[in-house]
Amino acid sequence: MRSPLHLVTILVVVIAAACQGAATPTQPGGSLPALGSLKPSGVPSGGPATIGPQTSASVTARPTRTPAPSDASQTAAASKTPAGSSGPTTPFHAATDLERVLPIQAGGLPLTVESVTGAGFADANGGHKVGLRCRWYQGRGLRCRDQALLASAVTALGKSVQDVAIAVAYNETENKEIEVQATRVAGVSGSQVLDATLAVLRDAAAKNKRTLNAAPGSLGGKSVTVITYSSPYPLGLRRYLYASGDLLFDIRRAYDAPAAEILQGLP
Repeated sequence: MRSPLHLVTILVVVIAAACQGAATPTQPGGSLPALGSLKPSGVPSGGPATIGPQTSASVTARPTRTPAPSDASQTAAASKTPAGSSGPTTPFHAATDLERVLPIQAGGLPLTVESVTGAGFADANGGHKVGLRCRWYQGRGLRCRDQALLASAVTALGKSVQDVAIAVAYNETENKEIEVQATRVAGVSGSQVLDATLAVLRDAAAKNKRTLNAAPGSLGGKSVTVITYSSPYPLGLRRYLYASGDLLFDIRRAYDAPAAEILQGLP
């Protein structure tokens, strides 16, 4: 027969075993979860996290395009950047009344219009003189060539370079260049300026042992003098001279279609 102390010991062992079994939960089927199968709290399921900076409510995302300048800054830039060109230059507007007779568009392209007088013109690069042919140059702006030829022409007319005003409209889009120049000599008709211009051009060609290929023609409903060149540089294959009133118009570096369009709009 077992003693009471022995029975108490057995009872204590049974109670402890029951408590240990209650403190260790099991998965269905009685197995423990596999090592590493539990996810730490706070980590979402369904794929790896995105690496890199994230846009939050307190951070403004960078725009995909540079914002356009204000209207005021566009106007300022437009006044200094010729159509079809890149980069600002100094514009000249010494004879605005003469500018108004020139077109501001031809061949579907906008034309930039500037004007200078025989008194000369100046910019950051110094002073410049007028010439028989004025044009716009990349990085320099408006400049005039054939200064001696212009001086010879006006002298033959009994005038001086100081009596000259020139306006030119141009577009420098590559392979679509256009130049239209209006020349006025105070107190002289456009026809007289035309004759004097042709005379100095013929003399210049003869000095180079060439013949100026000039002939009367018609384009855009106007009677013109057509000067034909063997090379398109620097004046184009055909140059059209047209006299009207006290003005001589010189259309160069333009194809026939825009040249005809320009002539149709001239007085």
